[in-house]
Amino acid sequence: MKVYIHTNGCAVLKHETERIAKFFHLNKVEIVECPEDGDLIVMTCCGVTHNEENQAIDIISNLNSRKQKDATLIVSGCLPAFASERILEVAPEAQLMSYSQMRNFDSIVSGGASWDDVYYNYGHMMKQEEHRDDTIHSSNQDMDLQLMKTVDETNHTSNCIQQYNLCTLRRYIWQDEDVYQIKVAYGCPGHCNYCATKLAIGEFHSVPKALVLKQFQEGIASGFKRFSLIGDEIGCYGTDFGENIVTLLDDVYALNSEITVSIRYIHPDIFVRYYDGLKPYFVNGFIDFFCCA
Repeated sequence: MKVYIHTNGCAVLKHETERIAKFFHLNKVEIVECPEDGDLIVMTCCGVTHNEENQAIDIISNLNSRKQKDATLIVSGCLPAFASERILEVAPEAQLMSYSQMRNFDSIVSGGASWDDVYYNYGHMMKQEEHRDDTIHSSNQDMDLQLMKTVDETNHTSNCIQQYNLCTLRRYIWQDEDVYQIKVAYGCPGHCNYCATKLAIGEFHSVPKALVLKQFQEGIASGFKRFSLIGDEIGCYGTDFGENIVTLLDDVYALNSEITVSIRYIHPDIFVRYYDGLKPYFVNGFIDFFCCA
């Protein structure tokens, strides 16, 4: 079996897509660079705004037209939860797989690593963008970043990347190759009417603390100094088992006080709630970046 994998997702969905890729890699399924070469095509879709939804539908249509006649197209990520009709309009035979259904990958490949046993934090399993089919678009930020890198490589400078980081306030820090990503939470406890995350991913739950700390230990042992916490609402980490984001950082700091940690997606109310506990880590530089709406 050969699989082609693509996404137009955000940091969180791309992390989950790499988990999918790692699952196939561990099960000795070849990951190919072109959809025409795949027996299985997996597309994970973002729908955070109408623009991303339209972009995902265009990519699904492209993949469906290019796949082998007997190949299977699986559409996963956030979009199947609230745009299934649009997906099936352009790919009537596509299999839709929501976040809660991702364990179904076990039925596609059996006998090796199971879905629940696979986690991703480093080591790109998907083919790198520069080697992938450029007729299939990724997100605008990916194309912008690739352009900046290309200009810098051509001119043997780092000026474009420096300006890119300045203009984006380092919001794409998770794309840096020396950052070790760790998924710490799924879903959100909020009920905002404008947000599709609740529909797509469901109720909030934290990744077990022992697994999070295990990944930090693995990253530190591999020589990493910069870490990024990935999740839909990181600020609520641990509240489903009696702890919180500060107690997690306390334990990580005890492992190694010389590393830095970035926090993506922390709600303003939650940021204020835990500010007193977070403040020392801002002061000493342990937290080097955070994203707050």
